[in-house]
Amino acid sequence: MLKNNKTNTNKHKLTYILLPLLVVLVIVGTIFITKPYVTGANEGTANETPTEKKNEIETNAKDSKSTDTEKLAKAEPLNLNLAVTMRLFRDDVAKVKIKNLKYASKITVSSSNKNVATIKKDGTITAKHCGKADLSMNLTYKNCEKTLTFKTIVRACSYRSKKGFVIYPDESNKITATSSTKDSEVTVESSNKNIADIKDGKIIAKKTGKALISATVKKESEESKIVFAVSVKKKPELKITEKLIDDWFNGSIIAGHSIGCGFQMYCNMQYKGYLGTARHLCKNCYGVYNDNKAVTPSSLHYTVNGKKAKLKDHVKALKAKKVFINYGLNDIGEGGAPRFINAYEPFLTELCRKNPKTTVYIISPTPIYDERGGLNNSNMREINKALKKYAKKHKHVEFIDMYTPLIDSTGKLRADLCSDHYCHLTFGGYKIYGDTLKAYAKESLTKDTDKEDKEFTKKEVKKYKLTK
Repeated sequence: MLKNNKTNTNKHKLTYILLPLLVVLVIVGTIFITKPYVTGANEGTANETPTEKKNEIETNAKDSKSTDTEKLAKAEPLNLNLAVTMRLFRDDVAKVKIKNLKYASKITVSSSNKNVATIKKDGTITAKHCGKADLSMNLTYKNCEKTLTFKTIVRACSYRSKKGFVIYPDESNKITATSSTKDSEVTVESSNKNIADIKDGKIIAKKTGKALISATVKKESEESKIVFAVSVKKKPELKITEKLIDDWFNGSIIAGHSIGCGFQMYCNMQYKGYLGTARHLCKNCYGVYNDNKAVTPSSLHYTVNGKKAKLKDHVKALKAKKVFINYGLNDIGEGGAPRFINAYEPFLTELCRKNPKTTVYIISPTPIYDERGGLNNSNMREINKALKKYAKKHKHVEFIDMYTPLIDSTGKLRADLCSDHYCHLTFGGYKIYGDTLKAYAKESLTKDTDKEDKEFTKKEVKKYKLTK
């Protein structure tokens, strides 16, 4: 028991001796290790001079600045510019559907000619007058600056309008995408090439429907787009009623021979107002050779209001704005095709000279069922070719093809349309005759309207054209 106590006492004494020595060794070691760095002012290099210290600080500053520049460069937004042709009609209000407009932090719009067209921040374009205007939308996004320009062409049309970005199959809409971002790639594509394709820098309409047109700028992993909707629609036609067609013939003269007499009877059997107030002047066996003769009590000339006169004089007296003439069948029998052509052309020229405000419509001679001598379809085709050529060369002269609608596959008058196995028409034949005239009237109404719109457009373009 005494032995154990003695042992413990010796252990305690040893601890008291070793512990102070251990503390002294730790302190001395710390001083030895840290002393060189104290001399270098804690800059990380033993015995570092003040000059070296300054160079290191400047180097670190440059490295820090370089890193910040790289970060800014990476954060620099992309740039995308898209320009596209857009055709509108006067007074149109068309809203272009542009994707992701709501995410733009800033939108500014401008027009190069506010008298012609303006654009709002939501893509709504108002066509005010005929002319041209560049409508621009500047869009600011987090990673891209975008400019969308509609190169707008406005013209007048009485029966068409557009409510969005609408293109017709016969239109050509140019489209161009560019970027000022260095080393970037720009592409333009359609979401549905079967509806609207992109080819040779143009939007090509294929068939009716809708598609999205996208312009994309891409650099490395960054990209941005401009996307807008396009509708391909069938071009609207002028809505023309039967009354409009019939009224087109008001105040006109329909002159002819026996075919004309038959057509007059057909017209009298139709509804009231058929072909408007057109006046029929016709006699059996009549033609150019009759009209060129002197007017006598026994001559075959037309009589109007008790007065017998040549056709040109009746046109002048009645102040007819239109005259439809169907001659030829009797004239061929008198002298053949060449002689008829040589007589008919001077006849038409003189009629136009005396009635400069009247439009002359040459109705082609109708086909023959049973050919007899010079009265054959070959001569008819020769005459029609010459008359068509004459009409193209002369102002206020038009040609109406009445031959083609009445022939069969062999080129002669259809058997079911011939009343006498010779050259005269049945009721069905005269229906085609009338329908052909009305179809021509419908086409002319559209042409006349388009002509008026074109003249109106020309005047406004000149009026609102920007001068430099």
